[in-house]
Parts: sequence; C-alpha cells; structure tokens
Amino acid sequence: MTKHTRAQVRLLTQLRLRFRVVIAWVGCLVLATAHLAIPTPTTAYTAECIGEPVEEPTEENDPCIVMTEPVINPAPDLTPITTGPTNNNIPTPTPAEEMVYLVNLLRKDPNRDGNFDDGVPPVKLNTSLMAAAQAFADRMATGNFFSHNDPDFGCNRPWDRMKTAGYTGYRTAAENIAAGYNSAEAGLKAFEDSPAHYATMINANLREVGVGLKMDTNDSNNVRLITACPNYQNTSGPYMFYWVQDYGSRWATGQPVLPIIINDEAFTTTSRQVTLYIYGGESSSSQWAKSMRFSTDNTTWTAYEPWQVTKSFTLPAGAGYKTVYVQLKNTAPATTVRPKR
Repeated sequence: MTKHTRAQVRLLTQLRLRFRVVIAWVGCLVLATAHLAIPTPTTAYTAECIGEPVEEPTEENDPCIVMTEPVINPAPDLTPITTGPTNNNIPTPTPAEEMVYLVNLLRKDPNRDGNFDDGVPPVKLNTSLMAAAQAFADRMATGNFFSHNDPDFGCNRPWDRMKTAGYTGYRTAAENIAAGYNSAEAGLKAFEDSPAHYATMINANLREVGVGLKMDTNDSNNVRLITACPNYQNTSGPYMFYWVQDYGSRWATGQPVLPIIINDEAFTTTSRQVTLYIYGGESSSSQWAKSMRFSTDNTTWTAYEPWQVTKSFTLPAGAGYKTVYVQLKNTAPATTVRPKR
C-alpha cells in the first residue's frame, strides 16, 4: 500500500516573514521572526478574557465532541506555503498564515526553553480548515457575538462548520477563538498564556490546522457574550479583531492522512536546502510508514529509502513555487545483495 502526498514552497532570493482580548477554547483529546503586524485602527478596543473549557462534554449540551465520521476518502492536503518568486514581487503573508507558522514554532519548543526534545510534530495548513476558520471569524465580527456556537444559525458547532467547509473523515478536532488581539504574535501569546488553549496548540494528536482573522473597524460595544447558546447575559466590545484556530486529524481508506511539511510551514525560504517533516503514522508509537521516496515533478522519483521523520531536501534551482511529492509504503525498501567474490 502506498500513500501519496505533497507540499509546496516558493523559493525566494530574499527571506521575508512577518504577526488582548477575549479567548475561548473547545476541543477534546482522543484517548487510545521578523514581524509585520496588521494595521491597528485608531479607534480603541477593549480586552477581557471569557470562556472556560468544559472538562466532561456531552453531545447534548456542549460542542466539545470528538467526532468519528465515516471515511469519505479525503485527499491529502495540497496547500502551498505561499512565498514570493522575486525580490520585486514578494507577497505578504496574511496574519492567519503567519499564525500557522508561529503555532509550529511553539510546537517545536513548547516550553520556550530551547530544548526541542519535548517538542511535538508540526501541523499542516489545510485549506478546508482555513476556510472554516475564516468563515467563522467573519461571522463573529459581522454577527456581533463571541462564542464557539453561532446563535443566529442554529447554534452550529465547530464540527458542523468544518464539515461544511469540506473537512471530513476526521477523528479528532478542536477550536480556539480569541478577540481583541491586533497581531498574530499577540493572539498566539494570549492563547499560549491560557492553559486550555495552550494544550490545544501543542496537542500531538492534531495534524492539520486552519486559522482565520476578521478585522472589523466598525466594531461596537454590542458584541453578545454567549453563555448557553443562543442566550447571552451581557454585551461587550469593541474588539475589532476576531481570531479562530481550527484543528483536526483525518483518516482515509482506513489509514490516517499523513501530511508532509516544509520548514515548519514558513512563508518563504531563501535557501534551496529545506527540512521536510514526514508523518509516518498516527503517533510516534504507531508508525505506518517503513519506506519513502521523493519527487519534485511527480514523474521522476528517487529510490525508496527507509522512512525517517525529518529529511534535508534540496529544492530545484530558481525562484518561485517548489513542490515536493512524497510516497510512503509500509514495506521496507528493497535491498541489493552483492555476490561474494
């Protein structure tokens, strides 16, 4: 059996990377920097923390559910790492894309002590999760509410929105939300300072991520702070910045979807030499892959080699988008035995 996935990166001739306040968390565990902040409006915005995680959720009264869906054969994520092809045409990452990279830096060094031995695998930017997160950030800003459930659309849950956006076949999912933070760095710091949100961001069971941000310069103090959806006890605001992080892990054809990640989802690279992270199984103790091979054109492949979780890889010459394809097998690579002389 062979798994096939790919990742993309744009190679630059110049590296460019850029990103208080309400927070809420929802998610469950399955048992078994250069900076370029977005413009800050001149209008003042408020900052206050609300929302606590529910420890023992049930499907009837809380959205914190681990959803086990029928496998619908979702394809591995093909999202590129957006970078710029030339010095004169370097696109700027969105704050949401920037936060994806910042999350991976945190996962690499969860204790912020320079000891990478306690790190967890990076998460892959997933277009469906990005769409779900962005749509809900838009809804909170324009709908004047702060909650994991949309009070104006049947109190829909994060999992409902993920499926609507096309994220299906998942075994685990989680969501963090915040409001009032005007940069990716500030938003991440707020999540990191909250134990429940921090636990979500460094959850090794989550392999894919989407982030959304909506800036509402016309925000007011009529933001409904939802208690038991659709009810609310009071209003607050203005917050102006609404953040959503959606996480998940998918399965297809009876096996976990195993992403490949280039340089921790960094937005650009100036070097042809990059580091690949190659998921080999659902967890470090359950590795499906035994061999792997690579291609940059999906036609010419390297020989199979023993699977390893990271690999130094040389991209093709020239600036622009670069794609790395990976095929995994759960059989060991063939070995050549030389006859004795």
